[in-house]
Amino acid sequence: MTHETAVTIRQGGSSVIPGLDEVQLMLRLGGALCKTGFLPKAVNTPEKAMAIMLYGKELNIPPMMAFSKISVIQGKPTMAAELMLGIIYRDHPGAEIIFDQMDDNGCVIRARRPNERNLQTFKFSREQASALGLMGKDNYSKQLATMLQWRCVTAMARAKFPDCLSGISYTPEELGADVDPEDGSVMVDESGSPIVQEPPRAPETPSEEILDAVVEPDIQSTDKTPENGDTQVSTNQTEKKVPKFLSVPQIKRMWAIAKENGFQPHEVKTVIEKEYGLESTYDLNEKQYNELCEYLADIPNDV
Repeated sequence: MTHETAVTIRQGGSSVIPGLDEVQLMLRLGGALCKTGFLPKAVNTPEKAMAIMLYGKELNIPPMMAFSKISVIQGKPTMAAELMLGIIYRDHPGAEIIFDQMDDNGCVIRARRPNERNLQTFKFSREQASALGLMGKDNYSKQLATMLQWRCVTAMARAKFPDCLSGISYTPEELGADVDPEDGSVMVDESGSPIVQEPPRAPETPSEEILDAVVEPDIQSTDKTPENGDTQVSTNQTEKKVPKFLSVPQIKRMWAIAKENGFQPHEVKTVIEKEYGLESTYDLNEKQYNELCEYLADIPNDV
């Protein structure tokens, strides 16, 4: 994927807080545009149109692009993943974003900010989509590779380039909205309100299959073979723990980052014990998890 694949965003911009004259202009413009039928059906009043324009103003994008790429879902602003990618390319021209895989099995992205030395890997797989209950949705059945790709992009954008998002960190689809698989537009009902499905709830206890895939390397019990002294994992004695604050995909991602950068399980455990006073990565909260992932990605353990 190249820069041309993402939305092209203009540079420059004015003050985020509009003056009275600008507010009145936005309302008049919003009212006129609502009459054209060219705006998304959910944007059906001058006030709603002005709100979208204000969100666009904060992101420094023109009004018509804001109308096509920004949606309000249950009172929360969202933006299309391609807009996130375009803003990253605009604000960080020296950033490196490499798409290693984009197919029906998943998407793999390696990315780094301009001032970083190491690439960090992000993945979103078919299995992760299935675990989140997404595979039955119409857009996933029609455009699976595309949907997996954009999920991976949004995870990368939130983790590596949050400064580009101005707090608009999720796509409509991530907040439960039905999205047209062809053009990414939010589908609405007869009243013009976005069609929103209740986001799937994560099970209190992940399935055995998922837990087997993410059993933490540093908590596996070991046995010593008397004959040769080799260490061997005792699968029937391995304790299966459930993450307290994180999701299973987050745990898998953390260990993938550690492995890619040459960290051994006992070294990761030493870091979390020293920095956070915890015994297991399963006890990490969201803030600690983000800090640990950044540490593992930015400091190669090759010396």
